[in-house]
Amino acid sequence: MTSGPGPALWFVDPADNFVGSMTTAGVITTYPIPTANSGPIGITAGPDGALWFTEVSVNQVARLTTAGVITEYPLPTSSASPAFITAGPDGALWFTEAAANQIGRITTAGAVTEYPVPTAASSPYDIAAGPDGALWFTEEQGGKIGRITMAGAVTEFPIATPSSAPYGITSGPDGALWFAEAGASRIGRMTTAGAITEYATPATNSIPVLIITGPDGALWFTEYGANQIGRLTTAGALTEYPVPTPASEPFGIVTGPDGAVWFTEQNAAKVGHTSVLTAPPPAAFFTGQVSLGSGVEYLKFADNNSFGYYTFVSGTIFYHYDLGYEAFMPGSASDIYLYDFTSGHWWYTSNTLFPYLYDFTMNTWIYYFPNTADPGHYTSDPRYFSNLASGQVL
Repeated sequence: MTSGPGPALWFVDPADNFVGSMTTAGVITTYPIPTANSGPIGITAGPDGALWFTEVSVNQVARLTTAGVITEYPLPTSSASPAFITAGPDGALWFTEAAANQIGRITTAGAVTEYPVPTAASSPYDIAAGPDGALWFTEEQGGKIGRITMAGAVTEFPIATPSSAPYGITSGPDGALWFAEAGASRIGRMTTAGAITEYATPATNSIPVLIITGPDGALWFTEYGANQIGRLTTAGALTEYPVPTPASEPFGIVTGPDGAVWFTEQNAAKVGHTSVLTAPPPAAFFTGQVSLGSGVEYLKFADNNSFGYYTFVSGTIFYHYDLGYEAFMPGSASDIYLYDFTSGHWWYTSNTLFPYLYDFTMNTWIYYFPNTADPGHYTSDPRYFSNLASGQVL
């Protein structure tokens, strides 16, 4: 399950072989997959404005435009079983090949490269961009967390707990990696240096599977076995919320554009959401904003740089009329952390830095180009950024 592009949630249905799009009002549109019984599993928003998903049963990775056009790309290795997929900091899509014991990379043009995982039969499963410019993945059968660089170099970190069966993984707001241990009913935290801390879920045999960072700065995860949604703060405080439908088997999870946490219920053919998120105190970053009516705000900083026009949607979510949907976390002063729904990246900036932003996924500073033809606005559709380390325009 993934959020965006646009104000929609996207999910895959392996039983009925389609990709679905759903508004926060619950309106669902389905897109049948051309190859029968393809077994779609993972889905993510790509850097090209399209959706990318895996087809585990037919050994393919596919691309879906928001207009509903699907293109499928066969993988070089037969019976690779592509599982989960994410956008990398290099503008390509990276995915796990559970049966082939490999990590795959596909460009937006469809060129595929595969990299072997050192531990045999480790079953790489979920994958996420880390805060260090690398990709991090779980090894479900190997009981390890793996790291792969853009050049394909793999490092593995063993989990001490036996039969931990790590499934989901995400980059946390604290610069660490957080992962779900389905076999041990624990949530793990690992620094980029490999130091691991584990937190047991109150429910026994909870089988936590997929995990995300929520817009409130906590970690949210699905408990497949306990039929609950879990929330864990970076300080280790854990809360569980039961899903109303019995034995629903919650699985996929994502933050929606409305500030709620949305999840799929695999055994109930439903999509659920929890609205327990609350907004933090107003961020000093927004000091000086001017209300223009109809919920539209405009912000110009003291240095005369414009932040632009935006509307608060719910809680920590706002819609920026150039950037798109963003979630924010206040920093220590007038700085702020932004989660960009379009790219899936975390950014850091302040009222004296913007339009310069630090991209934690790319591990570099970027510059957001203003729209010179429309003062007060920035580039949109497409957005243009400059990578200040490489000089590349993104």
